[in-house]
Amino acid sequence: MVISFEVLKEAGLRLPRPVGQAISIVGALIMGDAAIAAGLAGAPVVIAVAFTAVAGFIVPNQIESTSILRIIMMIIAATLGGYGLALGMLGLLIHLASLKSFGVDFLTTVIPSTDLKDSFVRAPLWAMVRRPIALAGRNRIRMKPWLPQNSEKA
Repeated sequence: MVISFEVLKEAGLRLPRPVGQAISIVGALIMGDAAIAAGLAGAPVVIAVAFTAVAGFIVPNQIESTSILRIIMMIIAATLGGYGLALGMLGLLIHLASLKSFGVDFLTTVIPSTDLKDSFVRAPLWAMVRRPIALAGRNRIRMKPWLPQNSEKA
């Protein structure tokens, strides 16, 4: 089902815009209905494929990488079951932990620390006086933030 959806998505991208969108939608509906009617796939499978396809459009710049990763994970899960899914997720986590961006570990913001005030939720500028240890080097104190003045006092 995922591979057929990827083929439909690529066909829709290669056709002119109004025709491509219509063919993708109609093709997905007809193929999903035919797969359920023929007993090749169940309704939960079609719903899961549709959900993951729509979720893949949340980050449009990474559509290709998410579809490749989704296919690889599905192959691993199909061959090894739940253990394969756990191993695939562990492998993905190990890969992310080994990445560095500008000399800083990729998963630095996930480590619980009081040093990272804006890792999950952005802290106000006045609360971020010190730079994170991983980025600061010797100069830990930030410049005083420029804040716009209140219009009532001006």
